[in-house]
Amino acid sequence: MTKSISFLPFDMIKSVDNLFQDKSISTKIIADECDLTVPYVSTLRQGKRDLEKSSFETLKKLYWFAANRHVDVFSREEQELKGKYHSVSLSLNVSKLIVSFNDKQLFYHGIINPFCLIDNQEGSISIPRSIFIDKRGHQIDPEIFGHSFNCGYGGTGPNNLVHFLEKYSPYSRIDLEQFIFSNKNIVYDFSSKKLSSFDSTSCIDPVSIDIIGQVLNFTFPGKTLFDNNFPTNNQILNKIQSLLNLLTEKFKIDCSPISLKYMKKSTNQATRVSVSAEKHNFILKFRSFQIQFYLDNVKSSQLVSSICDKLHYNTPKQLGKSNIFSKQMSVEEYVF
Repeated sequence: MTKSISFLPFDMIKSVDNLFQDKSISTKIIADECDLTVPYVSTLRQGKRDLEKSSFETLKKLYWFAANRHVDVFSREEQELKGKYHSVSLSLNVSKLIVSFNDKQLFYHGIINPFCLIDNQEGSISIPRSIFIDKRGHQIDPEIFGHSFNCGYGGTGPNNLVHFLEKYSPYSRIDLEQFIFSNKNIVYDFSSKKLSSFDSTSCIDPVSIDIIGQVLNFTFPGKTLFDNNFPTNNQILNKIQSLLNLLTEKFKIDCSPISLKYMKKSTNQATRVSVSAEKHNFILKFRSFQIQFYLDNVKSSQLVSSICDKLHYNTPKQLGKSNIFSKQMSVEEYVF
C-alpha cells in the first residue's frame, strides 16, 4: 500500500536512521537503489554528514527505500504490535475469524444461519465463505469491510487472509501460507491467538438454497439420463434427515411438517429420467421453509410411506389428486 508523505520530517529521518542501522543492507545497495553515490551514503550512514541537512528529495528517496524494506517507523510499529492484538477494531470488536474454501460449508457446520440472509430478496442465496464473529457472538461478513478471504489454495483470497493474519496474529508469513494454502476450513481466535482447522465433510452436500416468495427453499439435485452415481432414495432421505437435524439443533428452526406434494409424469411422457435434470418430484413444506427432492418413480404410496418412516412422521392425509400441463403430470397432495 502506498504511504502518504503528509507526515513530519522526523518520521522520515527516523525511518532512514532505521535503514542505516540495519547491517543486512549494504551501503552500495542503498546508494544504487536511491540513485545516490556510495561515498555520499557512507558519510550519512557514519554520521559524518548531518542527515537533517540533506535535501528533501534525498530524504524522500531514502525514506521510500526504507519503507520498501519495511524498516520505516510505520512498519516497525506494526512489527512491535504483531501478535499482540486480542481483537480487531472495525467499528466492532472482532474476536474470531472463520474461513472456508467450499460454498455453504459454514452453513453445513451450523455457523451461518441462511434464514438470516432472506432480507426481502428472491433467487439463489450466496452463503459467505468467511465470517467475523464479535465478542457478543454477532456475525459480520468481512466483505462489508472490503476483506475477501478464502483458503485451501494459493490464490488471491487465501493471500488476502495471509496478509490480514500476518498483521493480527503472531504467526510468520511462511507459517501462515503453509497452513492457509493447505487447509479448507480455518478458524483464528484473537483471544487465544490460536490458528486451527476443522473437518469439511458434510452428509448434506450437495444442496442448493434459494428464496421463493420469501420462503427458504432447499433443493437436492435430481437425476439425469447419464448420471450413474445418483444417490438412492434412502441416501436422499438420509440427507434430508441430516438437514432437518442441523436446522433443529444448530438454528432452533421448527421442523414440524405441514404438507407433502408428489408430482409424477404420465406414463406416455418421459420415463424415470430425462436428458435434462429432473429437479424434483417432491415438495415437503414446513412453516418457514420447504425441501424439494427427487426420488425414483415407484408407487406413490410406497414413496410417501418410505418418507414418513425415514423422517419419523405420522402417515399424512391425502387431500386429492389432479392433473396439470394438459394431463402430462399428476399431482398428489398430502397434509400432516
